[in-house]
Amino acid sequence: MTQLDLRDIQTLADLQAALGHFTSGAQEGLRVAETEIRQAQEWLQERIDHWQRELEQARREVAQAEAELRRCQASGYRDDRGRYHQPDCSAYVRALARAEAHLRECQGYLETAQEWRSRVDQAANEYQREARRLSEVAGGHTEKARAFLGRAAEKYEEVRT
Repeated sequence: MTQLDLRDIQTLADLQAALGHFTSGAQEGLRVAETEIRQAQEWLQERIDHWQRELEQARREVAQAEAELRRCQASGYRDDRGRYHQPDCSAYVRALARAEAHLRECQGYLETAQEWRSRVDQAANEYQREARRLSEVAGGHTEKARAFLGRAAEKYEEVRT
């Protein structure tokens, strides 16, 4: 181990202060990151909830469009000669197609939001593991180092006087 030649004890105090700044900066950074992660997760959950509601509404619209198409198709009639006259239900067919397309769109958006929520949750878990380690370093280890530097400064001061 190398001997340390300290001619200026202020260096120890400066190092001790720098460790304090590191600790508070690291902890503040971790708090900000945690807040950002939580806000992202909440926003994604809001999107999931929104698209689940939209999906339910789209399912109701498809059911209604199917019922209207069936009613139209059942409205055909036979004339006096017994010939069947099929109604023009093309507008109902188009309405059903639009409702089904909207349903697929809602399903796609919901799946995308759920996928991103899963990815963010996974990344957040990985981040939190690393953040805990940094927090331990920033909290416990730097405090021990600061205490050590404080004791060392006191001893060097005793020696100098």
